[in-house]
Amino acid sequence: MAGTNLGISAISTSSTTAGSVLNITTKGGAKSIDVSGITTDALKSINGPGVTLTGGLTSSGSIGAISLDSATGGTINGVSIGKFTVKGEFSDNLVLSGTSADLNTFKAGSITGGTWTVGGSANSISAASAATWSPTFGGAMKTVTIAGDANVVISAMSIGTFTVKGALNNSQIRLTGTGNDLNKLAIGGALSGSVINSAGSIGAITAAALINGEIYAGIASLSNGLALPSTVVDFASMSSIKSVRVKAGASGTTFSNSDIAAANLGVLSLGTLQTTGNANVTGIVGETIASLTATTNKKFVLKKLNATSDIAALLSNMGVMLGQIVVQAPGLG
Repeated sequence: MAGTNLGISAISTSSTTAGSVLNITTKGGAKSIDVSGITTDALKSINGPGVTLTGGLTSSGSIGAISLDSATGGTINGVSIGKFTVKGEFSDNLVLSGTSADLNTFKAGSITGGTWTVGGSANSISAASAATWSPTFGGAMKTVTIAGDANVVISAMSIGTFTVKGALNNSQIRLTGTGNDLNKLAIGGALSGSVINSAGSIGAITAAALINGEIYAGIASLSNGLALPSTVVDFASMSSIKSVRVKAGASGTTFSNSDIAAANLGVLSLGTLQTTGNANVTGIVGETIASLTATTNKKFVLKKLNATSDIAALLSNMGVMLGQIVVQAPGLG
């Protein structure tokens, strides 16, 4: 196709197989074309390096690979996709009905929206940024990498490694597995206005700050709108959080109006706490806490806290004033 401002209303194939290839080649002019829709059976690949998919794509079978310039404004329906590469913007909805590795690899210049419903799992998902992205996976997401900021609502059985090199803002990550649901979450900027809620355990979390956030593992639904567990029965399971660390060198308040809760808490290094002016009760609750390092009016370190530890007395002896921050082990009663 040669020229500018070109468009194809629809491409339809029939009786294609896992060995069939659809090539869309552009040349001359802007070397680009809008395609309003594609309907096909199984395919080995769709190769459209100059194509902006402005409508939907429907496939009755699996597609080995898809390569596009961008996809904006439609829904992609299929069984599974092996490798999906989008050079620029991706804002489509994505519906894959398989139950195994439905989406092996996905890479986009940016994810700018879209609701994904994937019956199975994903091996690798990466983008320069992700905004208003809402994926739901019936299985696991092995690796998710966002090179900039992220605003997401993710639901999955588990996530292996989740890396956000910018900030994680106004997001929700809900994991429903029974094992180690989130192995590693590394955030270069702040974790702000976000909720991480795991039915199972959580590994290591690092961020520059934790502001207006919640990190829960194995917490039951709390009554009366409580933001922190207050009794042992609020723990649905003996899940754990291995570590939450605010990166060294972060300046100013690094923990504010936020909650961390699990039956077993590991190493917590939270930087400078905002101890007054929090909108809600805020703090750390666990049946056991391996260690807690933070700064209020002075730096303090607490280690090996369990149901017999008198936390209030330990802090008082160190001259630490917590104000509206709660550090509690429900086993204390």
